[in-house]
Amino acid sequence: VFDKLLQDIEVHAGQAVTRVEEWVSAGDGRRTWEVRTADGARRTGFHRVVFASNARHVAEVLYPLGFAAKALLLGVDYTQEKDPSFTKGIIHSDQEVLPADCREELLANYANYIGAEIRGGSAEGGAVRTEHVNTFILSSWYPAAQSAGDGRPRLVTYNCAEMPRGVVGEVENQWNHPHLCLGNLISSSMLQLLQGHHGVYFCGSFATPGNGHDLSLCSGMAVAVAMGAEYPFMRDPDCARDFKKLQALMGVRDGP
Repeated sequence: VFDKLLQDIEVHAGQAVTRVEEWVSAGDGRRTWEVRTADGARRTGFHRVVFASNARHVAEVLYPLGFAAKALLLGVDYTQEKDPSFTKGIIHSDQEVLPADCREELLANYANYIGAEIRGGSAEGGAVRTEHVNTFILSSWYPAAQSAGDGRPRLVTYNCAEMPRGVVGEVENQWNHPHLCLGNLISSSMLQLLQGHHGVYFCGSFATPGNGHDLSLCSGMAVAVAMGAEYPFMRDPDCARDFKKLQALMGVRDGP
């Protein structure tokens, strides 16, 4: 799937984008964009730029950027600023992180299990507090995890007090999840004032209301359609209706 998505596309991976700057030709006034990366490379001549990163990164690298636009982007609140427990997930197969009395049912039929733990106090130091431990049960619904074939569950646990057994890796969620709050709902709505301005588009979790996976995915499609691509599910009435609603929420329309 990913190979087909990237077919006939030049990909540059492993280098952070440090600046995206608009250039105006002195001769004919034509506007193009230059993209600079951490390795010092400068790639020029782009007529459209799509940001699929977090709002903070956009505010840091996009130039020129007016005061109001920068304030809007920097005003997006992220979950990690209020609750760091969802910042790092541990990938493992230790089913004992789930309660024994309902473990089999959870492994078979549920996507998540969230438990509350009392931490702190005299043993750990600090004030007594309640913290949540969130375990994603990928093997109950994710086809790639189900097809592994060795019978072990595929789990990702956040904010675990003790390291699970069978750890195979970690996943980072730095600046990935906008906080679900009124301020961010307003910010995502106001972002439509910037969409497409001078050929710059925004998609992903901060560009849509609610930080939903489906909206974040479809926001990229909405931007692609704004630049002239064809939405592939327009023949399905439900898909077409939802897509049109998302276009209206993002402030983008069908392109040329």
